[in-house]
Amino acid sequence: MRAFILILLYVLVPWTSINLVDYYLLRHGQYDVEAFFRQDGGIYGRVNVAAVTCYGFGILVQIPFIASPLYTGPLAKAAGGIDLSWIVGLLLTSPAYYWLAKRSRGPEPAAGSHLAPED
Repeated sequence: MRAFILILLYVLVPWTSINLVDYYLLRHGQYDVEAFFRQDGGIYGRVNVAAVTCYGFGILVQIPFIASPLYTGPLAKAAGGIDLSWIVGLLLTSPAYYWLAKRSRGPEPAAGSHLAPED
């Protein structure tokens, strides 16, 4: 059970950091929700290449820092078996996504439109 929880940590931390950066720093909560359900992805397209790339990067950079019953990376062994992978995944994925998304970002939803979050 412990190994399963740790695997969830390794795959969810990079994705969570991408979502938080996108929501709070890039789009400020302004999304075209209807576009999510269009086959072509609407203004967002089918695949967010920046997000997928950074997600893969986030998982890869965690590997040397993993300390779990299934695998212990070389840097985790050197640190005395401390699992620092989630910190590394968070600290490296967040700025990488911010930078890459800023360079490859699509159109912005109109301010004040029906795209504003509901209170």
